[in-house]
Amino acid sequence: MDKTRRYLAKIGLLLLALALAALPGPLPTEAASGAATQAVQLDLVGHLGGKNGAVFVQGGYAYATFGRELAVLDVSDPARPARVGSALLPGYAGGVYVAGQHAYLSDYQGGFGDDSLFVVDVSNPAHPVEVGRGQTTFGNNRAVHVVADYAYLVNDDIGLTILDVSDPAQPAEVSWYESPG
Repeated sequence: MDKTRRYLAKIGLLLLALALAALPGPLPTEAASGAATQAVQLDLVGHLGGKNGAVFVQGGYAYATFGRELAVLDVSDPARPARVGSALLPGYAGGVYVAGQHAYLSDYQGGFGDDSLFVVDVSNPAHPVEVGRGQTTFGNNRAVHVVADYAYLVNDDIGLTILDVSDPAQPAEVSWYESPG
């Protein structure tokens, strides 16, 4: 690996570390002291049918992807999740992340290139609406995480793509990192 690739690899790891550091609270496998926690038994208390691609929970709402659909679910009573709104997207959603009044969805077409990032205004949970779309150079975007004004997309084709989302109506790709292998 030449110096440039090593340098880019270090930058990518730094960006990943910064993204993880921005997550609220400890990671699920860590206690406050940093020691590993015991496994917890989980019980199914409710279910809403369909093949789900991703889910993000914020407040009393779960934002779930079902193929080309973003469904907003009221989960304030976990035993009775209820669909309150939805938005049909032009592509298959590979991941979802909610920050403020916007849901950011990675577009996963299953082919090379021509994928994007969808931005949906979810300020009215009953009527989410797409407000922006940013094209990515590389495709098969599986997951998305937003920190401040940047969306980080993990994709099958190259590794990591970074978009500036400071203007949700016009997300713009600023960089990408090619992961080895």
